[in-house]
Amino acid sequence: MNSTPGPEELNALCTQLFDSFCEHRSVLPLAYLMHAWPLVEGSEHGLRTLRQSLLDLDRWHAAEIDATECLLISQILSRLAIAGQVTADEPERGVAWALETYLPGTRH
Repeated sequence: MNSTPGPEELNALCTQLFDSFCEHRSVLPLAYLMHAWPLVEGSEHGLRTLRQSLLDLDRWHAAEIDATECLLISQILSRLAIAGQVTADEPERGVAWALETYLPGTRH
């Protein structure tokens, strides 16, 4: 099994995120996603742009993302980490971080 995610896998996760943002009429998060997606070829630049866009969405507008969307973002970021799009000074955020951050009553 190939552990490096292809554009198809990332596009499928982004499609789920897109559908959720549309369903909830979350215009601002949708704008962040649309800045970097859809991935046409999975180029290094495209992957970096997607990663940065999702990190910026999380950093500046976390209150607009629900728990399900957060988990999707976490899955995308995890796959981008596998593809080598995480630097040593900014490690990936995993599902545990997502649950801690976004589920009501678990923020520290």
